Amino acid sequence: MPETVQTTHKLEKNMSHLFRTTALISLIASPAFADITAQDALDMIKAQNAAMGLKMEVSQSRKGDTVTLDDIKLTGQLPFEWGSVELTSSGISLTENADGTVAMKLPDSLPFAMALSLPDDVYVTAQATSHAENYQNILSGTPGDIQMRYSMDRTHLELTELTATGAETFTLDFSLDITDVAGLSHFKTGNMLTGMQQYSYGGMDMSWTYQFGKVGSTNSFTSGRTSGKNSFALPANGIDFANSAAQLRDGMALELSSEMQDYHTKATIYIADKLQQKQDASVRNTVTDIRISADGFGIMSKAEGYDLAIKLVQLPFDIKASLTDAVANFKLPLLTSEQDQDLVYDVRLNGITLPEDLWALMDPKNVLPHDPADLVVDMSGKGRLFYDLLDFKAMQKVADEGLKFAEVTSARLNQLELSAIGAHLLGSGAFTFDNSDLETLKGFPATEGTASFKLTGINGGIDALQKAGIISPNDVMPMRMGLAAFFAAGDAPDTMVSDVKITLDGKIFTNGKRFK
Repeated sequence: MPETVQTTHKLEKNMSHLFRTTALISLIASPAFADITAQDALDMIKAQNAAMGLKMEVSQSRKGDTVTLDDIKLTGQLPFEWGSVELTSSGISLTENADGTVAMKLPDSLPFAMALSLPDDVYVTAQATSHAENYQNILSGTPGDIQMRYSMDRTHLELTELTATGAETFTLDFSLDITDVAGLSHFKTGNMLTGMQQYSYGGMDMSWTYQFGKVGSTNSFTSGRTSGKNSFALPANGIDFANSAAQLRDGMALELSSEMQDYHTKATIYIADKLQQKQDASVRNTVTDIRISADGFGIMSKAEGYDLAIKLVQLPFDIKASLTDAVANFKLPLLTSEQDQDLVYDVRLNGITLPEDLWALMDPKNVLPHDPADLVVDMSGKGRLFYDLLDFKAMQKVADEGLKFAEVTSARLNQLELSAIGAHLLGSGAFTFDNSDLETLKGFPATEGTASFKLTGINGGIDALQKAGIISPNDVMPMRMGLAAFFAAGDAPDTMVSDVKITLDGKIFTNGKRFK
């Protein structure tokens, strides 16, 4: 055999051996991906409902690789002895695929029924039907650790029947449409049900009309592209609202994030068939983040392009306003702690605009500047709780006996800003509080700290208010004297400044002069 052929043959033999060895090593080193069965999928669905406080009962029938779920019943107790709820449905199937995954399938028309038992012998029953177009949901993973990847072109939910006994006459019509739905969920069981959810949909259209006694209302809600992501750790046996403080300490937590485009709501309220109020609100884009854990409660919401119109029969004109953007950011503790905890209060309203017809009523002489107004109140601080806010029995005792349940130990004014009718206020400061001393400031904690403020255009604003007829000439002098008590002339025309200092012994200074 020629030398070249022998060399090639040896190379092929060595490479073949190398490939077999590498494949064996890879097989040993790689994690094993176990198949899941329809029962594993059903167990996870039951675990999800249990974490929401709902017990799931179901009848199963198998045909080949498909298990059909009928007589589905979810039952649970409402918190604080408010009653009970029961939900029923049928026709969901779970098919075991050859690749070890499970496909969840829905019938063309999925029926729902609900029974709600409330205090005072109030009993509500309802029936609804859901339609899902091109619904796909594939479950994969290992028993107790399952991922769900789902999508559908459109889902439609419609309330078909509702009855209420033991209460005033109540009727409700409801329908919901959601398009281009897609999502991914991951659940893991244990002492806690943990996991995450990602979702998106192309649009939502929801409408409802109700009549409760003499009060009736017609409502609609639409939105465009929406997406979100949630993560959670929930007790396996469900949230116990009466014991939620302890569950937070044990690790219960929830984070919700969403972004929605082209949000639009309409509402009309009638009493005895007579119009009382109409409201129309829209937001071009809104982002919301919510967090609940042992570290406290926090929410941040931002809206862009906000428009509001309200019609009240008591008023001869419509109330209209718009905002360029608005931000709200709040944080507060929920549980007691030996350490001071963070407090946040941050509200920002930019581009507050009133319509010209409303300006014509307030400023018929067209004297005031009609420029958009801005408002910023950004505060943070430290505080301490003496009772868990989610210990509802303790909080009831606080309310009944007038007990002190919290105190603020420090506060910082990061930014105070207001611009309107040609005037501008800017301020900042920081203070600490001695809550053991309520005598120095007559019931308010002894305070130490400083704050600085600057006013521009205020005198021109007062003159404009007088010319517009909003304040009388007799009001001008007291207003200027009040400002002079706290503010001094600044370096620029129509500018006033104020430096405030408070000492622990109760002294208050403004611009170096003792005020109290």
